[in-house]
Amino acid sequence: MPRPSATTGLGKTTFVSVALLACFLSCAHLAILSTTRRMDGSTTTRRPDFPPSDFLAGDDARGGPVESSLSPSSRRKDREVRRVPSSSSSSSSSRKKDREVRRVASSSSTTTTTTTRPPPPTNIYLLGERNSGTNYAAGVLRDAFDPPNAVDGSSRVHEYFSSDVPVLRHKHMFRHSLLSEIELREIRRRTDALWILVVRRPCDWAEAMKRAPWHLCMPRDISSECPGAEFVGFEHFEQLRNYTLAEFFGMEWGDWPESTNFRNLSFVSEEFTYRNIFHLRRHKLKLMTQIVDAVPRNVKIVRLNELELSPEMFIKASMSACVHFCEAADD
Repeated sequence: MPRPSATTGLGKTTFVSVALLACFLSCAHLAILSTTRRMDGSTTTRRPDFPPSDFLAGDDARGGPVESSLSPSSRRKDREVRRVPSSSSSSSSSRKKDREVRRVASSSSTTTTTTTRPPPPTNIYLLGERNSGTNYAAGVLRDAFDPPNAVDGSSRVHEYFSSDVPVLRHKHMFRHSLLSEIELREIRRRTDALWILVVRRPCDWAEAMKRAPWHLCMPRDISSECPGAEFVGFEHFEQLRNYTLAEFFGMEWGDWPESTNFRNLSFVSEEFTYRNIFHLRRHKLKLMTQIVDAVPRNVKIVRLNELELSPEMFIKASMSACVHFCEAADD
């Protein structure tokens, strides 16, 4: 049996040594690649270039499913995507542009609104129930403003600002029905009108209606007086002296102008009676409320007790809403 030669043994030994050296160098190279040294001398393990195992497991941090394995080219693309700078700066510039566009649009709409606003009213019309102070308000207005209507004779000067009223015809609103939508549209169209609504304290007004019951048809004579061609003023005040306030407040009110054509200033209706004086007042206040809701910018509400205390303030408040007034208003 031949012995192995020294050359053969040496060749095997050399091969094993070379293999071990190569393995050692490979391990050292991997260690160097996986470890970096900081400027301060400390070491830190560098993050591997491939996604971690939990990323490969199924879902990424954004909740999206991914493949269970990635090819080298896919990993390179993924790294390139992650290296793309954040788009926050572009988003910020987009937001700035959006704000600028909205600012320009807002300014243009404001300009449009300003240019299309209707002009201030130039005509004044008074509305109020009987014994509410409409005559006194008309006298104060005449000292400062030109009335929009003409009257026949000096006996009717109290009807300045009070007759030929758009839609309602007369300051006392002689009508049993509320305003229709067609009538309200006409009131909205009349941007030239300033509506001054005169009101009085309820009890003061009711007591005045007992002393001067304008156009009242007494309950026992309603059928003969309302409707009727003969004018009904406040002839029944003598009869009402025999009534207490409680009896007067509870009695039925028949309104003569609503039962006949009163100088073409009334809206005739088959319904012209009210349960009592306060139901009449409530109806007139409903009509005023309709006007307030229709043209709130063109309405001034005047309380008689405040008007009596300071007529000057009443003139100033009316003047602030109008552009057409007499030369006396400049003094």
